[in-house]
Amino acid sequence: MWLSYWLIFGTYHVAETFFGFIFWFIPYWSWIRLGLFVWLLLPQFNGSKVVYDSVLAPFIRENKEFIQTWIAKAKQASSKAAAQAMKEATDPQNITKAMKIGFEAQERLSEATSAAE
Repeated sequence: MWLSYWLIFGTYHVAETFFGFIFWFIPYWSWIRLGLFVWLLLPQFNGSKVVYDSVLAPFIRENKEFIQTWIAKAKQASSKAAAQAMKEATDPQNITKAMKIGFEAQERLSEATSAAE
């Protein structure tokens, strides 16, 4: 029950992020939204299971290959980014630059502190 609730809640939140301006044209939308969350949340209504079984699960089944392809692409991109970050982090020139910037920041902070006193 809780897993289906949080899946529905997360999906709703993403939809509201992009289409929230449309939802707010609906009169009494905040009350409708509250009622929807109560219906989804309370076990006696079992609303989250109804919405998951009738809407979200069929959508996921229909787009399973697309979702798996997207996940594979995201993994590949994150692996490339991690490799690049590791390369940049271990580059001695970048380490030297970072130390120099750190020392300059520390000097400025010391100057500002002594000027304030």
